[in-house]
Order: sequence, then structure tokens, then C-alpha cells
Amino acid sequence: SSVAALLLARHGCEVLGLFMHNWDERDENGECPSEQDWHDVQRVWEVLPGSHPRPRRLDFVKEYWNEVFSPFLDGYAAGITPNPDIGCNRVIKFGALRRQVASLGVDALATGHYARILSTPQSHHLMTARDLTKDQSYFLCNIPRDALQDSLFPLGDMLKSD
Repeated sequence: SSVAALLLARHGCEVLGLFMHNWDERDENGECPSEQDWHDVQRVWEVLPGSHPRPRRLDFVKEYWNEVFSPFLDGYAAGITPNPDIGCNRVIKFGALRRQVASLGVDALATGHYARILSTPQSHHLMTARDLTKDQSYFLCNIPRDALQDSLFPLGDMLKSD
């Protein structure tokens, strides 16, 4: 996501960083590893070219637990092997987060996924990344198609060698 933000900033876009806190995790010392991730986001914002609003931290712990993790456990107990990343993208990132983005008046939701969007006048289609060794379109396979109309995947045309 930091690379996606950098690419958009280099193209002159105003970038608003949104940090998704999805899991309430404490290690044996009472520390939360996601705190370091949040600090990393803030440090990245300090070096982005241009002037951008400060990043925001959004809490989706309850939604993640109820709508992604619990169904994952239920599926696992039923003998299937659900993928929580697919559920998280559908329910959290392109559901709850997308609604938050719309309420902020932001034009588009950009993520660091390696995938592409083919837009036609009639529709938008999820496509594989240019670099098939980095492709993540599988993890986006269940997001609503209408989410593609206001989404950006800046890394989708990059090769690993870039």
C-alpha cells in the first residue's frame, strides 16, 4: 500500500492514507504488533512527495471478527478450507472501508494489490496483474463488481523487476 501511495503521489494525486486495524492482538508482553505497522504508515507519510492529509486509523476489529474470522472458523469446522483474505477483501476492504472512503468524499480507493481493472463503458472487469508471479486477483475474486468503478490498483501494471 505504501508503494501504491508513492506512485499516486508522484502522479500528483492527493493521497489520504487509511490504516485498517482489523485484529485486536496482544503478544505475551502486552504489545500489539499492529502498532508498529501504524507507526510505519505515519513515517511513510512524512516522506511522500507533495502535501497530503495525515493518515487515519480505522477500526474494523468487530466487523472482521463477526463477518470474516467467525465464518472462517465455522467453515473450517465444517471441513472446508475457506480463505479469510478473500472474505476480508469482500467484507472489510471493499465493503466497510469503501463505505468509509465514500463518506469522506474521496474519489477512489487505491490498494497495493497486484491486479488490474479493465473498464468499458458498460462495466468494469477484474483482470490479472501484468506480472503473473505477483498476481493477486484471486484474492479479489469475490469483491462486488461495482467496487471496481472507484478502485485503483497502481501496482497492477508493474513487473517484479520494476
